[in-house]
Amino acid sequence: MAGVGDQVRAGTARRAAGGPRILLSGGGTAGHIAPALAVAAELRSVRPDVELLYVGTPSGLEADLVPRAGVPFREVPVAALSGRRRGRAIRAMALAGGAVVRARRLLGDFRPHAALGTGGYVAGPVVLAAYSRGVPAAIHEQNLRPGITNRWLTRFVRQIYVSFAASQDHFATPGKVVFTGYP
Repeated sequence: MAGVGDQVRAGTARRAAGGPRILLSGGGTAGHIAPALAVAAELRSVRPDVELLYVGTPSGLEADLVPRAGVPFREVPVAALSGRRRGRAIRAMALAGGAVVRARRLLGDFRPHAALGTGGYVAGPVVLAAYSRGVPAAIHEQNLRPGITNRWLTRFVRQIYVSFAASQDHFATPGKVVFTGYP
């Protein structure tokens, strides 16, 4: 099975003009945003013709940090599924469903060759939307033990990149895990 990295290297195989189009998503904390921006910088150095789009929340740190890094940014409203209040959980679920629909529209406009989620609750609907559109997707887990979003997304991605070799033991699909280190 071809990996997401192969899709990036192939770049223009599916498009007559322009470079590869890569969708990035992650947010909530700089721990999710910094790796995605590091990947964006590396992609630009390897493939100057790469087209990037970062999808995040309108109120997260990514709404400020990503545009300052010179990466095009689009937003999808979504909320964390945390807490014990039923009203908050229902609202978060409704926002998540709407976020998948919004992300699918963004993907339809951008037509990425590959997608990378770096965690945080915004990555869930975005990577799911990529999967539903047949876009090869991967996730990167920065911590030894995967967070909720990345654990949930494992069934929808082709590869799981990890910062620690021992992280493989924490995923139900160890054959998808690739040790890359922290970008």
